[in-house]
Amino acid sequence: MIPLLSGGEQRRLWAVVALVAVPLLLVVNTAESPTLGRPPRAAAVAPPPAATATATPSPTPTAAPVTPTAIPPATATLAPPVPVERSLRVPILMYHHVGPLPADADALRRDLTVAPERFAEQVDYLAREGYQTMPLAQLAAALHGEAHLPPKPVVLTFDDGYRDNYDYAFPMLQRAGYTGTFFVVTGLVGHAEYLTWEQIRAMADGGMEVQSHGRDHVDMSRLSAQALERQVTESRRVLESHLGRGVRLFAYPAGRYSPEVIAALRAAGYQAAVTTRHGSTHTTAEVFALRRVRVRGSDTLPAFASKLRP
Repeated sequence: MIPLLSGGEQRRLWAVVALVAVPLLLVVNTAESPTLGRPPRAAAVAPPPAATATATPSPTPTAAPVTPTAIPPATATLAPPVPVERSLRVPILMYHHVGPLPADADALRRDLTVAPERFAEQVDYLAREGYQTMPLAQLAAALHGEAHLPPKPVVLTFDDGYRDNYDYAFPMLQRAGYTGTFFVVTGLVGHAEYLTWEQIRAMADGGMEVQSHGRDHVDMSRLSAQALERQVTESRRVLESHLGRGVRLFAYPAGRYSPEVIAALRAAGYQAAVTTRHGSTHTTAEVFALRRVRVRGSDTLPAFASKLRP
């Protein structure tokens, strides 16, 4: 039987027990805790896999950069377009004077002059038969495939720039709703019997087409290269400066021309030219030698009508 201890003895006993128990507990915890004392033993590590599994994989080959092949521009590989040869039948009527004959008219003047009443009959006939007038530039463009023709086309041209063209032909054309192409000799503007610049501008503003007939009415096939260039370039420059619009068509004075004249017109920027050769069929190859049908002072209405038929 354990004797009972006094209070003081009990306190001394518990103190001894505490001194012994606390270090013992610390030793036990240190062996189990990963944060106190020695670090814990490392966990068992699995043996490495076979060599085939551990080999470092070869890097994926990087494709070499591809240099794009240079593509030449289309103009360097495509052949130039072959011009399309076109043939169109359009009567180009050729007039000079339209007005009364002077008392002293010679044979040439009578042949070149259509009386006002006959010109009125001819315009009425064209309207009655369904003909539609058009600028000569439209025909030139149609030969190059750049414009269309009306169903029954006709072109009315007037050479030299006579004053009676303004007095008689111009108002008759306007009343019919028609247009005409007037070829002006720029060096003769303002002279007796010839148009003034005010009249030419009024005609152009009224829907008429004004084009070049050269600076002087001379045989261009006999000119030097320098004189030829002056005729084709100066006449166009003067017309354009007075009219404020482009001039690209030419009528050969007296119908005379040569390969050198055509080359000079091309070099100067013209697009077409008319001759005095008879005919109504035009081709792309002869755009600088367009044919015309002369209207004479002696033509009756039946004779005029026959000139329009194929």
